[in-house]
Amino acid sequence: MQFLLLVKKKDPDMLKYIAHKIHLIIGLTTGLVIFIICITGSIYTFKKEIQDAMPYVSVKAANKSKLELSTLVAKFNTYSDFPIIRIYDYQSPNKSVRIMSSKQGEKQITYIDPYTGKIIKDYKDKSNFWSIILGLHRHLLLPKPLGKLIIGYSVILFTISLLTGFILWFPKKIRMLKEKAFRNIKFSLKGKAQTFRLHSNMGLYVIIPLLISCTTGLVWTFPKYEKAVYRLISPDYKKNKQKPSEYIGNFQLCSLDKLKKSIDSQNPKELGLNIFFIPQKSNSPIRVLSCIDDDKFGFTNNYLADPSTGEILYTILDSDKNRAEKLKSLNYDIHTGSIGGIYGKLVVFILGLLGASLPVSGYLLFFKKRYSQIK
Repeated sequence: MQFLLLVKKKDPDMLKYIAHKIHLIIGLTTGLVIFIICITGSIYTFKKEIQDAMPYVSVKAANKSKLELSTLVAKFNTYSDFPIIRIYDYQSPNKSVRIMSSKQGEKQITYIDPYTGKIIKDYKDKSNFWSIILGLHRHLLLPKPLGKLIIGYSVILFTISLLTGFILWFPKKIRMLKEKAFRNIKFSLKGKAQTFRLHSNMGLYVIIPLLISCTTGLVWTFPKYEKAVYRLISPDYKKNKQKPSEYIGNFQLCSLDKLKKSIDSQNPKELGLNIFFIPQKSNSPIRVLSCIDDDKFGFTNNYLADPSTGEILYTILDSDKNRAEKLKSLNYDIHTGSIGGIYGKLVVFILGLLGASLPVSGYLLFFKKRYSQIK
């Protein structure tokens, strides 16, 4: 850092030379990975809207009450021997219940009519289009430990690339700042000049939202980074938290019904989805996440319950969360744009396309230069 400050004082062009070399090396080595991340992120943005249009997601509301969760689980167990890991229970009368199950690392998604218990649709999660897109986005469909590291470090390098790109773009004179910032893209330009204008302008216009996207994405890859960020916001993050009683029994189906009634009586109407995390180990509690929808987690209530009785042992209401916990709840919404509804998602969709264009235009600039030198 002291070296860079010294260089800046003596020779501003030297700073840009160093920034250019860093920018070039990072772009050439991580460009393909960043392209995949941005394109898949852009595609995944409207997953919920497309998925909800599928016929198996909706059901015709009958003039009778929904079956209890224990009954739906029992019907599922007669259909499949996959152990249930999650149940998505929607408050809407027109939505099917979604069950996620897993056996030997293979996940299965099943949609059930909450009024009849009929299996509407099931599929292996691994072969689903959206799972493939998400797998590419998170770990390049490689073994997760390796793929997540490649994605994580590529995003870190991309962040550095954005900052060095800003250094390269920054004008020599402050008075030229406004003029350069609002410089139009001239479609009359040809070849390398047009590519350079597109690369530099697009990079400038999307640098802040891309940095936000990078920082919100990294919390899912590096737990230590996540903890450091949230503790910077709230020093008491994950400290001295109350734990549920150790005297809890094994999971019983009937516990789901009592737990659901207790949670529904406590939650406000806007929380339209309860996600039940079924314990996979003996003496582990049932965890429930109550949220607005399966793409909006900014306002959530969390519960831990005894798996044998359904009695709530521990509650974290959204109103009780500190600033770091609230920000953590919002992280997915910010990253995907769902915090801004359909318009927020549209912004993230366009941002992904523009982000993907940066390595493409960067590669074009590099190879055009190499080609002209050879000629």
